[in-house]
Amino acid sequence: MIKSLSEIINIVGETNEANGFNKYSEAREAGYGVEYLSMKDLLEVSELTEAQDELRSGHAPDEVYLSWPATPASLAVEFPSGGDATEYFQANTPGKPEGYLIEKLDAIIRGMGTIYEIAESHGLDIEEVEEMLLNKVRFNASRGKMHGGKKF
Repeated sequence: MIKSLSEIINIVGETNEANGFNKYSEAREAGYGVEYLSMKDLLEVSELTEAQDELRSGHAPDEVYLSWPATPASLAVEFPSGGDATEYFQANTPGKPEGYLIEKLDAIIRGMGTIYEIAESHGLDIEEVEEMLLNKVRFNASRGKMHGGKKF
């Protein structure tokens, strides 16, 4: 059972590392670390855009559903008597979770991956980063309702 945010950040970062996604250290050494991070940030934005698209498509904010890629044509061979290859495929293939909340979570996961990369590259302890977050939450809680005179 995961017990802390730092554990989740480590899981996300280690998963990304295993899949070859963590290239910040290399980019930093090659002189384009800021550009690399900017591209990573845009991936977070793309997840938020996907969340917006879920709402625009008429899905409720709390709706979570599964999707599958197209059923492989090769399955038709296994169902010559008219059986439903799509039904079989979906019953035996994990569906991809979709929905507004799922896309918001994807943005958070992408952010955690980037946080992991920065911590690793700059020698920060993930628990130290977790404390930064808690300090920021405490600071935000101490501010008034409208800071800077902004209406929203």
